[in-house]
Amino acid sequence: MDPLQPGDHHYSKGKSLTDVSLGQPFSTYDRDNDADGNANCAAQLKGGWWFKTCTGGVGNVDLVPTNLNGEYSYPVNYTGQDYRGMRWAGALEFGDQILSASLKIMETMTV
Repeated sequence: MDPLQPGDHHYSKGKSLTDVSLGQPFSTYDRDNDADGNANCAAQLKGGWWFKTCTGGVGNVDLVPTNLNGEYSYPVNYTGQDYRGMRWAGALEFGDQILSASLKIMETMTV
């Protein structure tokens, strides 16, 4: 999958998707393409995404990585810097998760 590029996107709260993941290649548990040299973010956070980093620092919700493919868990289990779950950077209070999300990707037409 190609690196994330800017385009039309709509969101209701928090930073935009491109602010957090712009230019990052897609990472999966078996293809560690994130910019975090210390960990495989997709394996650690239980879902593939255009990760820049796996953590944002304890209690810093603005830097918590966006991940709409995260593993949902209830009750929320954040231990140390483990930010599993469906997250949108800066949109939620610490410990909150998104219950559902829809991401639509379409091919860019060139003329």
